[in-house]
Amino acid sequence: LGTVALPRISDSVVQNCVVRDTITNDGIVIHEGPEGARAPAGANFILRNNVVSGSGSDSGEQGFDIAAGTNVLLEDNVTYDNPSGSIGLGHTARGVTIRRHYSRNEPTRDTAATLHIGAPDVTVEYSVFVGSSSWNKPLVEIEKSKQQPDNVRLYNNVFAWNRPGGGRIVGISFHSLEDRIV
Repeated sequence: LGTVALPRISDSVVQNCVVRDTITNDGIVIHEGPEGARAPAGANFILRNNVVSGSGSDSGEQGFDIAAGTNVLLEDNVTYDNPSGSIGLGHTARGVTIRRHYSRNEPTRDTAATLHIGAPDVTVEYSVFVGSSSWNKPLVEIEKSKQQPDNVRLYNNVFAWNRPGGGRIVGISFHSLEDRIV
């Protein structure tokens, strides 16, 4: 019978939403379809002016989990009290811009970075990330997931711990990335 091509979702906006206490999952996500479905997300997503807190309180999730899609803009969002941090970028996502994001008290578990970048063509600008509990992970972690996180740009941001003597601020976990970060 052959493979059936599933439709892609593109040109979508999630704006002015509040997501709280989702118990077992991330707050706002862009994911691929189920395993084997070969339904990658499309392009041109805008996630703007949203507030996400307490995502996956039982399972330890992120406020935003961007695992697929191209040309994704996260703008003017607020996250706080998410166990695995504010934003995770990886899998097949690419071309993501995070602008004027405010994160505080994240992660609430000592197992994740506040901002995890595992995707290429990422810009983070004019944002504030105030981390809380992670002694084992840096506040911002750049590491290979399914693809190489090349062309990562961090401009005009504030990265800080909310307590004296916090851990590392930016961690690059894949040795060949040092010359690819600006």
